[in-house]
Amino acid sequence: MARSDLVILALAPVVLVTSWLVNREVPDPYMDEIFHIPQAQLYCRGDFRSWDSKLTTPPGLYLLSLPLTFFLGCSPAALRFTNALLLLAIPLLVRRLLPSRSTLEALSISTYPVAMFFAFLYYTDLGSLAAVLGCALAAQRERHLLAATLGCASLWFRQTNIVWVAFILAFSLLSLLSGASKASPSGAVVHLQPASQSPLTHLPAILVSLVRVALQRWREVLLLVLPYLFVFASFGAFIIWNGGIVLGDKSNHVATLHLTQPLYFVAASTAFALPSLVVGGGIRWILRTLKHATGSFSRFFLSFLLTSIASYTIRHYSLAHPFLLSDNRHYAFYLYRRILNNPRLPYLRYALAPLYTACAWIWWDPPRQPALIIVLFALCTSAVLVPSPLIEPRYFIVPHVLLRLLAAGRRPPRRTAALAEIAVNVLVNAVTIAVFLRVKFRWESEEGWQRFMW
Repeated sequence: MARSDLVILALAPVVLVTSWLVNREVPDPYMDEIFHIPQAQLYCRGDFRSWDSKLTTPPGLYLLSLPLTFFLGCSPAALRFTNALLLLAIPLLVRRLLPSRSTLEALSISTYPVAMFFAFLYYTDLGSLAAVLGCALAAQRERHLLAATLGCASLWFRQTNIVWVAFILAFSLLSLLSGASKASPSGAVVHLQPASQSPLTHLPAILVSLVRVALQRWREVLLLVLPYLFVFASFGAFIIWNGGIVLGDKSNHVATLHLTQPLYFVAASTAFALPSLVVGGGIRWILRTLKHATGSFSRFFLSFLLTSIASYTIRHYSLAHPFLLSDNRHYAFYLYRRILNNPRLPYLRYALAPLYTACAWIWWDPPRQPALIIVLFALCTSAVLVPSPLIEPRYFIVPHVLLRLLAAGRRPPRRTAALAEIAVNVLVNAVTIAVFLRVKFRWESEEGWQRFMW
């Protein structure tokens, strides 16, 4: 194990202490745990036939917990420990995926507050993230059979991960056809330039070139794609067998056209990365963003168009799920009532449209990614988020971490930038965990204390 891995594992005492505090204060299942923990306990007793119809995700988390339960038992605290261990694995995976291999950058990404919060409860999100990152790492190392296996495993935590398996496959194909892959021979390749050097108008020509080169190198393409075909075939069989993507409670998880979700995502990801962006770039970063948005007539017109589209989307596609409107235990409840749909300030949500556009420009020009990759990522993120009627920060976890990996440069960020982001993440994590543990209230309709969470 590398020294940098030992530095990352120094998080273990913090994770263990936080887990102990959460389990001492909240010993019983809370929120969605009232479905997950009893189901896992059925598995502990060897009952693999019974299934709670309220559960909407496959049993990957419960199966992953089983080996631990032989040693720790099957109490809520023991089951939650699964995610605590996964939290320690996340930065190890992230560091190996980063081109810089920077330990500080890995920690700044992995301490993302939404992900870290749910590491101390029994939710499926950490397992989902770990499986997707494992799939990406195996694909990066060109071990595609392993990547496909891990991609298949990721579907056992969250069905929408099929989109990220497809993205990882597309990324691998582009690496092969552009000559970036280690296995690429000296034959035909497509030269892909960073987004800043290749306008969107070049995309059709790039796609034609990719198809032509793929046909010339069809054997290599087929060998790369074959392991993943089983994953897509299995997913298709599941959809046919299940009658849809959602398990169990389909009535409360009907697919919608929630087009504001990508706007919320890009704003949230920018907000959490802001300490690193500001400290790392300073005034130059602000000027670069302004130049991207308004540096020429075409860019100014595009920014105006994007802002207009965002405003139209806000007007016609701002959806509010009944759970969002009725559950005051989630921060999204207050965000929606006071900013996104404040009846006293009805135009406030439209004032955010230029902000969404600015956030999109910030992520448009990562140091090393071509425009096609960024467009594919945006499409995949939309495919995951838009069908969901709920504004749920947990759904942002996987795309946020992948976005940060795509935006990472080959050189590590300034130490002060990474430290600034880690410091802010630690502060946010400390506050949200403290609020969850200490600020309690009652509902007449439910027993026990209610608590605030993401």
